[in-house]
Amino acid sequence: MKKIVEFFKNNKKETITFIAGFTACLLIFGSITLYSNSKPIKKENKTVVDKAKKKAKKTKKSNIEDIKIVENNTEETEVYPTPTSNTIQNIAQPTEEDVVEYFNDVERRASGNEQNQQQREALKSDVAIIHDFLFENGTIKGKTFSELRNEIKLKILKITLTIDQKIDKYFPNYKERIKADYKDLKAMTITKYLETTNKICSSNQELCNTAREDFKTMKNSFKFTWSIIKNLAKSSTSALKEWYMSTN
Repeated sequence: MKKIVEFFKNNKKETITFIAGFTACLLIFGSITLYSNSKPIKKENKTVVDKAKKKAKKTKKSNIEDIKIVENNTEETEVYPTPTSNTIQNIAQPTEEDVVEYFNDVERRASGNEQNQQQREALKSDVAIIHDFLFENGTIKGKTFSELRNEIKLKILKITLTIDQKIDKYFPNYKERIKADYKDLKAMTITKYLETTNKICSSNQELCNTAREDFKTMKNSFKFTWSIIKNLAKSSTSALKEWYMSTN
């Protein structure tokens, strides 16, 4: 051991040089080894990255193709126009004839069976609707009486008088219950007819003459008398009475 120590002491410069050289060799060798080992890792990482990029491109391309397919299918699919509010309104808009048909339907059902409770209740409801429509500005099929043309007004007033007559015939014992709140329906309808006709005669002579002839027929068929309506024809009593008498 002493000999080794003395050797290093005597050869100190050579020893340092040797150790430095040896250390340098180890560092160089280690660097080379590390670089060699890192190359496959980098290559492997690069391969993984490349695969991921290729997969992403493929997915993107697939998505783009799917979008194109959907767009093409959409273009090829027959598209029906969405109805506008105006279109819907034109389709669903009720007409004056719809109002007339409602009155005709009530007239048909007025030829019913007094013993049938369902028919009695339906008729009572119809009378209430008609009363509100003619005298309280109510609506039927979305329309009011005042909106109708004069010839339509006269038509539904005549149908209303027919309904009243049929109630007398087919529901004699039930009439007062059906018309408990509308017992003056006949007189009020006659008055409405006279007032409407009186206005028509000031502007439409042809329709005026038709209305007069129709009233004559109804007066005979339904047995109208002035006493039925005189209490209802308030401020225009004299004018209506004159017109009423002129139809004799």
